[in-house]
Amino acid sequence: MKISNETKVGVLASISITILILGYNFMKGENLFTSYNTYYSYYDDVEGLFKSNPVMVNGYKVGQVSDVKMDPESLKIMVEIKVPDHIKVTKDAVIKIVNTDLIGSKGTHLIMGTSSEYARSGDTLKADKDQGMAKAIGKLIMPLSEKINILLTELNDQISGNQIKTTLENLNKTLNTAEKAIASVENVITTKNGKLDAVLADLNSMTTDLKASTPMVKNILGDLNETSNELKEADLKGTIASLKSTIEEVNATFSNINKGQGSIGKLATDEALYKKLDLAIENMNKLIVDIEKYPSRYTGITNGQRRKADKKKKKAGD
Repeated sequence: MKISNETKVGVLASISITILILGYNFMKGENLFTSYNTYYSYYDDVEGLFKSNPVMVNGYKVGQVSDVKMDPESLKIMVEIKVPDHIKVTKDAVIKIVNTDLIGSKGTHLIMGTSSEYARSGDTLKADKDQGMAKAIGKLIMPLSEKINILLTELNDQISGNQIKTTLENLNKTLNTAEKAIASVENVITTKNGKLDAVLADLNSMTTDLKASTPMVKNILGDLNETSNELKEADLKGTIASLKSTIEEVNATFSNINKGQGSIGKLATDEALYKKLDLAIENMNKLIVDIEKYPSRYTGITNGQRRKADKKKKKAGD
């Protein structure tokens, strides 16, 4: 059987139209193989809601706005949405127009109620909407705007009162003073650099000398400590008291001699005794001279000092 060209053209045109319809509905987000329920709501202002805007349940897109029309008499705007029939919409559900982004795009949220009855396709649901983007942003900006106005007012008062000008002038003077001070310090450091280096060098040398002298200082302190201990052990107080007593007795004896009392006084006129006494005085003088030359032999506190004086006398040949 031969198919005419007209039949072929007709079949091809039908297929093309079908594909076009399917593609168009697919681009709109409708699935031709899914059954939809239609619901309506009425608004005074839809704030830019259009056909094909999404319908969402709990943030998930389930359908789209299928139509938006205005009643010419009441000026109410009818919004028609399509939702798959497997989604059960309660009778007290609300169709709420919402902002879907920060640039003002619109969509609808299908908010389920608590009723146990379900709406039928073609029912009218309650209408609600978010604040417009401009109003929402205005509420956020209003407190900031008030604070900015207060700040600008205070700034204007400060400027009009020349306080900022005075503050800037004072700041400029302070900076100039600081700059001069820094220059003075730099000048002092530059001119005194050589002297500072010399002082630091002297301090370094002094420190080195002190470190080198530390052992000698320790030895001297050790000798002083030893001498102090020996002086503590010596009975100087008793020695002085004994010496004082001896001197007093000698004075008393000489007094008696001068008075001619006692054996020595009686023998004072004896020439032989005189010579002996003269010899004793001479020996005493020698002893005094020896004490003056070598006092350490007689007044030395330690044995080492006395031995050192004996060696010195032997070396001198006295």
